[in-house]
Amino acid sequence: MPRFVVPVQQRPGRDGTTPTSRHVPFYLAIEAASDVWQLALQQYCVPEIVPMDLAMVHVSSDFRRELFTGELTVDVEVRRIGTTSFTVGLALEQDDDDAGECEFVFALVDASRTAAIAISPAQRAVLEKMTR
Repeated sequence: MPRFVVPVQQRPGRDGTTPTSRHVPFYLAIEAASDVWQLALQQYCVPEIVPMDLAMVHVSSDFRRELFTGELTVDVEVRRIGTTSFTVGLALEQDDDDAGECEFVFALVDASRTAAIAISPAQRAVLEKMTR
């Protein structure tokens, strides 16, 4: 199961100032998890699966503690591979504490991005490298 360590930081507000709070809003945590998925996709799935092949069809998150600016450790696991879609789980850890998880469901889509298509054996093989 791939593991990544990424920085989590505040973004400047609309007025250009950076918040002084170390608290990380939920949307920045989900953004960090999404960035980690992109890293895993590049490292394990390209060229068999590229971002343009995928449509995100579901996102869920469950936080077990507050996140703060600093480093976030994320474990990536493909939890389910179906006929046209797959589920990715991202376990979030900070300071050796379980911080929560995000789950993304992606459908493989055709070039017009209007219809789901079957996951090929080659695509299934690269996804299986990220299962437990």
